[in-house]
Amino acid sequence: MSIAWPAIRQGGQEPLHSTIRSASDRIRRHMAGRPPAWPALPQLDMHSHTDCAIQYVDLIGSTRLAMEAGPERYAAMATAFCRETAAIVLQHGGHPIKYVGDAVMSVYAGYSLHAADAALGAAVSAMRMIHHAFVPATGVRVDVHVGMTYGRVMAVRQGWGVDVLGAPVNLAAKLLALHRPVAMDSAFRERLHPETSDIRRLDCAWPYGGDVYEYTGGFRG
Repeated sequence: MSIAWPAIRQGGQEPLHSTIRSASDRIRRHMAGRPPAWPALPQLDMHSHTDCAIQYVDLIGSTRLAMEAGPERYAAMATAFCRETAAIVLQHGGHPIKYVGDAVMSVYAGYSLHAADAALGAAVSAMRMIHHAFVPATGVRVDVHVGMTYGRVMAVRQGWGVDVLGAPVNLAAKLLALHRPVAMDSAFRERLHPETSDIRRLDCAWPYGGDVYEYTGGFRG
């Protein structure tokens, strides 16, 4: 099976203030019952076995939010979050694969350093979107956790779309349980640019081999 991956794009991002302003406007439209169109998804192309970065972006505090907001308002917020996260992933050259409630799982293929750097850039952008756009536009206090791994996965046809399966997918989801804003395994860390800063090793139990790390840079600036 051949499924084509979009190339990792470098640069060409909108200024932060412009990006945040656009996201805030779209989120407010969601909350007003006038949701904008979802970002266009490019054609997917990959071989059945592919080495890539795997990323989960999960909205934290959603259970409390669903209980307090009611189904209609919560659905608008969860959809807005997934939509904006998908747009960020696409802007960084990744591909959103599936939506699990209020979590988005994406893949980043291509040269390993570019894939890992692109995934980290998207994670930081998602954090900034939450702090600068989502929270002000919705008036709720929520946060995001990101888990990222790197390794070989297999593309399969699942239902009406494409999914990827493999240990890196499972491990990326398990990294969310560390309750860190942005967590990654050693395979992902090794593929970041050598000059990448603000990464520290976590001193915690991780029963799946290797070390785990977190990004310690800021998200609010």
